[in-house]
Parts: sequence; structure tokens; C-alpha cells
Amino acid sequence: MELDLLYLITVVPAILLFGISKAGLGGSVALVSIPFLLYSETVQPSYVNFNALLPILYLGIFPTALAFQLRYYITKTSGPVFLSYVAYLIPIFALIW
Repeated sequence: MELDLLYLITVVPAILLFGISKAGLGGSVALVSIPFLLYSETVQPSYVNFNALLPILYLGIFPTALAFQLRYYITKTSGPVFLSYVAYLIPIFALIW
């Protein structure tokens, strides 16, 4: 419920009032969301410790960076057509795995 309300408050006005395309919506929604972030953090602050940051750093560095490097390598060696075949197989293996 809360996410639907946040979407209604941030995304819909950005599209209707400012004429922002969906491609450029990410940065504008982030800017519009800042006041809501500040309000929610003053009402119920988040407590971040080192143990909470370790999994985030791990997921950002290892799987994401390695997948990006592998994708770049496949594009460089086999070409973009082969990469498109691989991209279509990813959701299938995600369901199986």
C-alpha cells in the first residue's frame, strides 16, 4: 500500500506535469523522492551497521561485476547475436535454478 502511494506521488506527476519520458524517469523520480526519504528517516530512522553493509557490497561487487565482465567478454568474442541468444536463456535458467 505504501509503495503504491509513493509511486502515485512521485512517478505519475513526473510523467504528467513535467513530460518526462519513461527512459529518463529514474533520475527525476529519485529527486522527487528525496523529501519523502527525509520525512520517513526522521519518523523511523534506519540503523545501518557494518554487518548490514557486507552483503550489499558482496552482491554489488562479485555477482554483478562478474556478470558484467562475462557479458562484455561474450559480446567481444562471439558477437551480439550470440549474446542475444544467451540473454533469452537467462530467465529459463533462473526459473530452473
